[in-house]
Amino acid sequence: MKILVVDDEQAVRDVCAAILARHDFIPILAQNGSQALELYQEMSSEIALTLSDIAMPIMGGLELARNIFELQPKSKVILMTGFSPEDIAPEDLKALCAVLEKPFSQSQLITAVKKCLQCENQQFPELANLNTR
Repeated sequence: MKILVVDDEQAVRDVCAAILARHDFIPILAQNGSQALELYQEMSSEIALTLSDIAMPIMGGLELARNIFELQPKSKVILMTGFSPEDIAPEDLKALCAVLEKPFSQSQLITAVKKCLQCENQQFPELANLNTR
């Protein structure tokens, strides 16, 4: 399964990609939301899930998620943040699979990804409030 990994920090993209690849996922990398949206538009039928940082230049993760949901309402999106998930508006939070607080462990990432992919719809509130610190 292909997972779109979006972060403006190359080290984060590379670590996430390596973890996902070790678990038989195929990472597709983008350095900002604008680039990710272009990739998503080209490959939406192939992308099982989007994993994106919230705070990025050009287009952040929340704006990217909103655009993805406009294109494919049942898309699966996990956001990563170095900030508190409480800063995310409730209407945005409810559409997400999960919010991972950086730094997170390999097992926390894989657990969130697998639960999101197994879920019938994109929403599962028990992970939306996942506290990884």
